[in-house]
Amino acid sequence: TCCKIMLPIAVLIVALAPALGEDGAASDAVIETPPPEFLPFDVEDRLAPGVILELESRVHGADHASRSTDVRHARMINLSVGGPEAASPFLPAGEFQAVWRGYLYSDSGATVRFIAEGSGESEVQLNGRKVLTGADRQSRPVQVHAGFTPVRVSVRSSAEGDMRFKLLWSGKDFIPEPVLPTALFHDPLDPQLVERKKVRTGRELFAT
Repeated sequence: TCCKIMLPIAVLIVALAPALGEDGAASDAVIETPPPEFLPFDVEDRLAPGVILELESRVHGADHASRSTDVRHARMINLSVGGPEAASPFLPAGEFQAVWRGYLYSDSGATVRFIAEGSGESEVQLNGRKVLTGADRQSRPVQVHAGFTPVRVSVRSSAEGDMRFKLLWSGKDFIPEPVLPTALFHDPLDPQLVERKKVRTGRELFAT
């Protein structure tokens, strides 16, 4: 009789227990992120929509490895590269890594889920805290503070150089949608961005 009573109770406990993620936390447990620091007034005043996209490829030869990079402005966190085409005129075709960085802005703060749409393993960080990693396609609920929170998203292409990636989010009041430029900002005076813009301008002038 005891066993007949205990078995349903055990089953009930398992059924009611929340699903656990790889880190042992409940799948609906909110990921707490560090509050962002206040930006200097001059930096905040010059922030522009969109993010900074860094592209990097490494070609391993018989006796050395060469590294090629490019940095440019991107309106949104998405990229589509396929087949033999290169991700940038400054990179050779083949495997590469894409990193988007900038700030995620929220008026009053919110709790959202991030969704990685496409192929390849990705990593999403908010103010240094990993909120989506590896082959996961959707994060647990994530706390987004009010203000400008540093955001970093990295994705690696396939060995052939294919990449189809788009970052979406969803919340209590909206269905999954791309993270729009109205919520993304970057510093147009970022040293790497300014330097590569000069290189790009020089290349365009030489081509004409």
